[in-house]
Amino acid sequence: MEPGAMAMESQLEGEIDWAPCAQAEQTGGIGEIQELFKTFRSCSGKEVPAYFAKNLASEQEVMRILQAARHGLEYSTRPDSVDGQPSFETYVFDRGDVLEQRLWDCVCDLVLHRLLPWLRERFRCPGAALCTCLMRRYLANERRAHPAHFDAHAFATCVVGLNSQDFAGGLYIQPTPSSPRSYVRLGPGDAVLHRYDLRHGVEVMHGERYSLIFWFKDSLDSCRLGTTPWYSVAAAGGDGDAAYNIANLLYLDGKLAEARSWYLAAATAGQADAALNLAVMSDQGLGGAHDPGEAQRWFEAASDRGKGAASRHLAVQHLQSPNPRRRWRGLRLLVRAANLHDTQSLVLLHQLPSATTGLDLHSRDLCLRLAAEKGNLQAQLEVGSKLLERWYYLIDSPSSWSECQRLWARATRLLQRAANAGDMGSGLRLAAACRHPEAVAKGSVRRPLHESWWWLRRVLAGAVTTAPLAQQAAALHAEHYVAVQPTAAAHFLRHEEDEGCQDACRGNLRRGWLTHLVPGKQLKMIDVVIVSDDGEDSGVEALWSQQRKILRACIVDECTDDADGWRLVQSLHVDVIFSDSSALSS
Repeated sequence: MEPGAMAMESQLEGEIDWAPCAQAEQTGGIGEIQELFKTFRSCSGKEVPAYFAKNLASEQEVMRILQAARHGLEYSTRPDSVDGQPSFETYVFDRGDVLEQRLWDCVCDLVLHRLLPWLRERFRCPGAALCTCLMRRYLANERRAHPAHFDAHAFATCVVGLNSQDFAGGLYIQPTPSSPRSYVRLGPGDAVLHRYDLRHGVEVMHGERYSLIFWFKDSLDSCRLGTTPWYSVAAAGGDGDAAYNIANLLYLDGKLAEARSWYLAAATAGQADAALNLAVMSDQGLGGAHDPGEAQRWFEAASDRGKGAASRHLAVQHLQSPNPRRRWRGLRLLVRAANLHDTQSLVLLHQLPSATTGLDLHSRDLCLRLAAEKGNLQAQLEVGSKLLERWYYLIDSPSSWSECQRLWARATRLLQRAANAGDMGSGLRLAAACRHPEAVAKGSVRRPLHESWWWLRRVLAGAVTTAPLAQQAAALHAEHYVAVQPTAAAHFLRHEEDEGCQDACRGNLRRGWLTHLVPGKQLKMIDVVIVSDDGEDSGVEALWSQQRKILRACIVDECTDDADGWRLVQSLHVDVIFSDSSALSS
């Protein structure tokens, strides 16, 4: 192997070099606001414009918006349409309905008197209308990135900067997968405006970011009906990005055969994202016949056009070959995929032996840490768990106090990010770690019982909601969880609404996972139905009484006589742990 052959290539990525906007000079721009301009070349070879406005929102408006965003909103964790990760967003306005009045009052004048006139003038669309306004956040223990994508459902998008002084990174424009990322530095009140055909994403390196986003349609009718008429003309003219967006919308509607046809049209026009999707559909027989030959051809096309996931797919094929030359090509493809921000490729570079990659142990670990920082759940769980194990090893040593504090902060940050993205194993490790006596004694955890219960409850909600993972959650829970006293658990049930969760004492039926931790004996996990009244009169104590009856009946079935069963009930340290997911209500 040649020395230095495995060195990671670096891409030159920086901020956008904006230019004066000629259209603004011709039309008078948007009042006294400075406007700039930049074009990007798409996969199809066309010039795609983006516009930048300095201080479009005033300092006072930004302050009011940030105040509402940080202290007055609840952020949804429903899956994002781009990558399926929790979205951490809240809708302010959608299809004519104001959903967050306080924040809408802060942005209404901005929309009516600055954004809409600017959009209608620049994109020559006098009927354009606001369809959706939303707020997104990127916090240290939540999502940090949004993969490069198109806003397929929007005719145009505007993003307003709010707190650029609090983070590094942010919004970037990447017109093709192989082009470097160009970051858009949006100061407080600055705005960037672009159409549906500009590929963009988000990556926050450190700090916390709040982003105000506006999605516009070409008319009110398009907004009300959920249609995208602007794609028809563009796609008919050979616009690969338009064809790709049509395919995505059809795929989301379950029209797989039509989607595959449009992916083919887009891929033929040079669209890299479409080539990858077409390869996957051909490989899996979605929307048409299973065609390994066609799949291979489009995987190779997507790889050549800069799709890291396609390069990884091909790399795995080559690495499994007995031919040394093919294995070498597979290794180069894997490194290329990692340089194209494919985090799973970084994980594979960590997992492959040094004899294969030429990477020493330190470099392999660096690949895993980089994947974890970039949001790979598998890497976050592995790195966070290793850091936590190191913390367990050093916690009893008085001389390693500062090192333990550093390890705790790094471990819990990664595990929290993974748990917030739905990884059950990370949540269970947090639940157990928060109850560790030394974490409590040395102040790493302020409210150990509360924090442990919170993470466990989140895990169990996800485990029951995703049925195939339920048994895995049960096993992990039995292995890692430290018992919660019934009185304390009842206390937190009383205050679940304060944590943004549904009160488990209300509703007709709740389904939960019942774990019995008995001194000297660990009983199996039993699926139970928990019944309560509609109102508050039943209270927590009545609910616990009902659960004890169910618990006693379950245990008696496993004991030789009723007396033995009752003694086991009396000796329990923990009774019932609930799922708080509303999807579980019958």
